[in-house]
Amino acid sequence: MLKPSPPKTFDAIHTLGYKNLLVGGCSFTDNRSQSPDIANNHIVTWPYYLRDLCGFDQVVDCSLPGAGNRFIHDAVISELEYNKNLDPTDTFVVIMWSGNDRDDFIAANDSVDKNTADYYIFPNGSSAIISRGPQSKSNCLFDLNVVDKIKDKQSKTLENYLQTISLGNYLQNQNYKFVFTQFHSGSLADDHWNLADELDNKHLVDKYNQLVNQISPTLGDYALQTNQLSDDNYHPGPQANLEWTKQYLIPAILHRLQ
Repeated sequence: MLKPSPPKTFDAIHTLGYKNLLVGGCSFTDNRSQSPDIANNHIVTWPYYLRDLCGFDQVVDCSLPGAGNRFIHDAVISELEYNKNLDPTDTFVVIMWSGNDRDDFIAANDSVDKNTADYYIFPNGSSAIISRGPQSKSNCLFDLNVVDKIKDKQSKTLENYLQTISLGNYLQNQNYKFVFTQFHSGSLADDHWNLADELDNKHLVDKYNQLVNQISPTLGDYALQTNQLSDDNYHPGPQANLEWTKQYLIPAILHRLQ
């Protein structure tokens, strides 16, 4: 999905040989997590710093503020299935996994609250429903509380693990080069925990860590450690995004491409 793209700001320091950078994530990824004016004119999140610094032509942005991992899984696969302009030879994928307590759905357009600021339209015209958007509010016109009544931490841990593994297997089978990371590595009181701390099988823990937890610190952890949160005291500020991209994300990508 092509979104309003801020102009290039930095000269490339690496040339990876890819035209397209496809990303998936939540508000830690979406440049619209700030005001529309900022999104159109200024870089505030890591995908556009990475675009500039590694010589990509464009960002194909499959992110949505407030979204969880089911959305990330579905949005990335549907974009790659529908968009035949994307090819493994010219498209690199970076996924920043989100909160494990969030539930997402591909839904009919008339189930979405049109007054919500954030939205995502899938390639076939369907809409994304999220359970915990800005201020922990859903963008659904209908009550989603029943979802929390039928799920617990154990079931959500398994569900999120399977979504992660599923997308990894899809990208590998389609021959896309990719890097996975989390938006936070530890527990957040509202909606996140590290799956590696909750999975009940060592084989699964090892597999998850190998696939997802290779970049340390995560962006969220780095912003906390360096006291570079934005004004909402939750999201990493632009400088944290830039520094983390240079110091941790780009080295991980270069290692992946060796």
